Amino acid sequence: MKTEDFVSLEVAKLLKEKGYHESCNLYYYEEARIGDGELCVDWNNKFKFSFSCPTLYEAQKWIRESKKLNIMVDFDESQLWGYSILKCYDEYSLIASDDLFNTYEEALDYGILEALKLI
Repeated sequence: MKTEDFVSLEVAKLLKEKGYHESCNLYYYEEARIGDGELCVDWNNKFKFSFSCPTLYEAQKWIRESKKLNIMVDFDESQLWGYSILKCYDEYSLIASDDLFNTYEEALDYGILEALKLI
């Protein structure tokens, strides 16, 4: 299993706090271990200390569709990855980050984290 395709524990905790209740197979428990169980309607409500662990894409899509925040990842001239968050409601506004990351997945995970903080 490629763990870089899934949200980090920090993002999983914020997703739970912000109301993420979607089906997924993976979950975090005991402060960082990833559990692999049957498809569960909502790991966030299954156990007190479990957190649904969706893919980065699933989290990005949920934020875009339910919270109207679009997270975009881009490659720059220094061969590093960055992200931007576009608010897609009322008035459009773009929040660009100066943070740069070695991988697309790291940039997307951090972009998701920052978008969740805006909610």
